[in-house]
Amino acid sequence: MAVRYEEAIADGVTEDLVCSLEKPQEAEDLTEAERAALQFADLFATNHLAINDALFERLRNFFTDQQVFEIGMSCAAFVGFGRFAAVNRITEGLPKEFLRQSAEPLTPWGATEVLVRSLKS
Repeated sequence: MAVRYEEAIADGVTEDLVCSLEKPQEAEDLTEAERAALQFADLFATNHLAINDALFERLRNFFTDQQVFEIGMSCAAFVGFGRFAAVNRITEGLPKEFLRQSAEPLTPWGATEVLVRSLKS
């Protein structure tokens, strides 16, 4: 949530785009396939037991079984790494609002600054 990659910014990722993901069902520029993938990713990160057969069927309307598997593996890697970094307090360079300890959900749409990094570093 706190990191943006230079390569993604160069490809057109903006803060408005990131913040539009708060409510993907309302975002005007997402395809139905992207909405389905985002629903899966959101549930994977927040309520994985709510992922059911109906959601997998929805994903299969847009993606092959291999692509659905890859979406799941990507979610596992990113959510897992994020949680590993958080519990090990790997916070070097993060904006201070991402360092707080709170019961409130932490989201990128409330951020005033982010850390920009290169994939090459």
